[in-house]
Amino acid sequence: MNFSRKIICACLIGIIAAALTACDSPSRRASVDLSRSAVLYKLEEVDRSTPEVYVYPTTPSPYPPNALMLPFPVTQRLGPQEAEPISKGICRILWQAMVKEEAFPVLEYDESVYIYTLNQALALAYAKGADMLITGNIPYLITGGSTGMNQLVVHMEVHDVQTGELIWSITSSGALDAKPSQDYIFFQRKSKLPHDALYAVAMALGSDMGKVLYDWANAVDEDNSRSPELDGGPKGWREPPAF
Repeated sequence: MNFSRKIICACLIGIIAAALTACDSPSRRASVDLSRSAVLYKLEEVDRSTPEVYVYPTTPSPYPPNALMLPFPVTQRLGPQEAEPISKGICRILWQAMVKEEAFPVLEYDESVYIYTLNQALALAYAKGADMLITGNIPYLITGGSTGMNQLVVHMEVHDVQTGELIWSITSSGALDAKPSQDYIFFQRKSKLPHDALYAVAMALGSDMGKVLYDWANAVDEDNSRSPELDGGPKGWREPPAF
C-alpha cells in the first residue's frame, strides 16, 4: 500500500470515528463537516550535495591535530552592521556541528576578531597552541525564515599553523525551501520548515564538512600514501569557483 492510500484510509477512519463520537452525544445527532479537508504537514529536509573539495592532503594526519576556527567574513554585499553578526552566528553553528562530529580533538572558536589577514590569523592560532587554523568566507546566503527560501554557501580553508600551508579547501552549499501545497481528495499536504531554517542548513553543512575533516585527522596512516576518500568527490587540486 503506497503513501497516498495509507493517508486516505487514515482520513476515512478519522471521519468514521468523528461520526461515531457525534452519535454518542446527548443529542444523538451526527454532524461531520466534510467541506474541510484534513491538513498534513511534511517537515522538509536540507537539500545539499557532497562538499566540493579543491585542495586536500595526500596523506592522513600523522597525529590528531588541535584547531582554532575564526569567523568567516561574508563576501556577499551586505551592510557592515549586518555582515559581522551574521558571519559570527553562522560560524558558531558550523563550529557546533563540527564539534559534534568530533572533527578535531580540540576545536576552539574565537569570534573576538572578524577582519583579519592570514598572517594575523596564523599568529593568533600559534599563540593559542593550535596546530590547524580554520578560516573561510560566506559568499552567498538567503534567509526566508520558516515560510520562504533559505540558501547558504560556505567556503572553508584549513591551514597548517607552523608552515602556513593550505591543507584543505572545501565548499559546501545547501538549501531549505517551502514547497507548494498539494491537494488530494480527502486531505491537503503542506510544506513545513523549522523555526530557524538557516540554522538547520548551517548545521547540515557543518556536519558534512566535519565528517570530511574527521576522516583525515583521525585516519591511521598505514602506508603514508593513502588519501582521504569522499564518495563521488573530486581528487587532487582544482581552482576554487569564482563567487
